[in-house]
Amino acid sequence: MMPPDGKGKRLTKAQAALIKAWIDQGADFGSWTGDKVKSAAEGAEAPGAKTADAGDSDTVKEIPLPQVAAADAAAIDKLRQAGALVLPLAQGTNLLSVEFVSNAAQIGDQQAALLAPIATQVYDLNLSSTKVTDDGLKVLDEMKNLHRLHLEKTAVTDAGWRISKGCAAWSI
Repeated sequence: MMPPDGKGKRLTKAQAALIKAWIDQGADFGSWTGDKVKSAAEGAEAPGAKTADAGDSDTVKEIPLPQVAAADAAAIDKLRQAGALVLPLAQGTNLLSVEFVSNAAQIGDQQAALLAPIATQVYDLNLSSTKVTDDGLKVLDEMKNLHRLHLEKTAVTDAGWRISKGCAAWSI
């Protein structure tokens, strides 16, 4: 029931049909728009009625991961000794996910500098809640494959972004 009893206005049949059509198409938040099924949803009367043309399906494009050499095992060991969790991003790739979650309060610029030898392999980096500062972001300049960076609850400012501008595709 949308919404639950006693909580706001109920959805119209057309609104409910639109949501059902979206779910039937895979509930993808990416490129889905209500325009694709709006007219069909307004006219949908029978459950399970098709709301989009069979040839109108969106295709998901797989983004190829960069190919990099394996990271130096000694550098990974140093990071782990400093409290980093260093894991392969996925099977069949040398890209890495690095995070300092368990001991974030003890991590600062000195520990962030330990990332330099594996900069090419770092794809996902979580520095949230650490004591990393703007100066600590200098190590990011060599992270050409860095895709996701978490800096929540750090002392990093806008000046830190100007210090490190080498990363091509950040999703923060």
